Amino acid sequence: MNPLAGASGGIPPVGRAVGGNPDRRRRASLPLAPYPPNRCSMTTPVPPVKLYEPVERPDLRWKYLRETYGDVAPAWFDPYARGWLLLSWESIRWAMQPASPFSADPDHWRDMREGLIPESSGTAVQLIRRQSARFRDGGEHARYRGALQDALQHLIDRNRVLDAVERVAYRLIAEFSRRRSDDLAAGYTYPRPVDLIGDYARRLTGTVLARLVGFTAAEADRIGTLMETVWDGEPHLAMQAWTQLAEDLAALAEQRARHPQDDVLSFLLHDRDRPAHTRAEAADQTALLFAAGYDPTTHLIGNCLRELLTDPRMGADLRSGLGDVRAVVNTVQVHRPPVAMLPGRWVTADHTIGHYRLRGGDLVGFGIAAANQSLAARELTSSTNAHLGWGTGGHGCPRAGQDIATVVAGAAVHCLFGAAPLRLAVPADALPDRPSMVINGLRELPVDLGEVHLPESRAALPEPAAVRPSGPAPAAATRSPSLGERLGGFARALLGRG
Repeated sequence: MNPLAGASGGIPPVGRAVGGNPDRRRRASLPLAPYPPNRCSMTTPVPPVKLYEPVERPDLRWKYLRETYGDVAPAWFDPYARGWLLLSWESIRWAMQPASPFSADPDHWRDMREGLIPESSGTAVQLIRRQSARFRDGGEHARYRGALQDALQHLIDRNRVLDAVERVAYRLIAEFSRRRSDDLAAGYTYPRPVDLIGDYARRLTGTVLARLVGFTAAEADRIGTLMETVWDGEPHLAMQAWTQLAEDLAALAEQRARHPQDDVLSFLLHDRDRPAHTRAEAADQTALLFAAGYDPTTHLIGNCLRELLTDPRMGADLRSGLGDVRAVVNTVQVHRPPVAMLPGRWVTADHTIGHYRLRGGDLVGFGIAAANQSLAARELTSSTNAHLGWGTGGHGCPRAGQDIATVVAGAAVHCLFGAAPLRLAVPADALPDRPSMVINGLRELPVDLGEVHLPESRAALPEPAAVRPSGPAPAAATRSPSLGERLGGFARALLGRG
């Protein structure tokens, strides 16, 4: 069976193009050709893969693409945005290096310059040239990336982050426990299932991220929902969501410019060690943090929980103390990475990869899930730090960001599995995948929750305050290890630095 079988049909008219002269706009109103034949040097070209079409078996998609296309495949990222998808670990790692013939700057996108990309392209919305580290090269990229790294390093005390995760996790678990008790008291034979994506992973990630960036929990939830729409790339809806997201972030940047607080956005606007960001730059950098943090961390947690619930041995080992949360996170990054595919590089000079000739200005995407699967097959291991979930090279996720995501995901899983027995409420093969070519996760993860046992009455603790810069600790009398010290040890274990 072809796992890519799904909805199909002709390519719809492009519609109104973004930019370009009138002749090019008229040309863009016609259906695009299947793919320029002179871009492929194979005698019998393999047809481009339509990544935006739904598939019957998302879990088999990447293996099928590697076996069919090799290192690179011609692809449609949406009905209007064509390009190339790199599929092997070696090709992606090479393309992510600064010396490769690829750029992160959307100004190189030839089809956009020629007016062939309409406003309704969901891929184009994701790749708007914002003032952030993701969409710059060279000195500009170094300045933006350095500012983000400094902001995260300065404002984030990992003990406080882990404490916040634990507090939020146990508060949510206590909420589930109360709902379970209410259902039993109301006469339900079986309490209602808990959705570990919407009710747990998403809410936990949004609350913690809000404290790092400077939002309230309600603001983070709204902005996270908008970012989900942008990631999913639905025509028209993605542009509407981005417009609203940009307005919200601009308003918050204006507030923090006048009234700074102890958060990332304020740090970027009032940086003492390097030229401060403008309001627009700070807003775009914050959008990058949300894009990289909200959906990917939500589904890193969700995919870890899915793996533990569908592999009885792994779940039992974790509960008994024999399992390693860090190994679970790495296993998921290899086999179920939350970001399966990411467009966002452009060829700067004609180059040949495999059987294909890539031209300057072509759009390129990274098939991260495909590359990680090929890596795991070679290394014959389920857990490896060589995965590409964090990227690599100058545009890879900063170390502080990797640490935060690892600690948040690991602690979220650890808290939940230690507090209550869990069982899938539906068969494993009935779990609904999220229909996104970028985000690899579930729409829902319904579970039956057993009796909850919260340690040390953690549910009674107040909601954590905003994360603040850590300072020197006051002298203290001889005492038992504090919560912060205990959590710090757990964080170091998660990060492999114990």
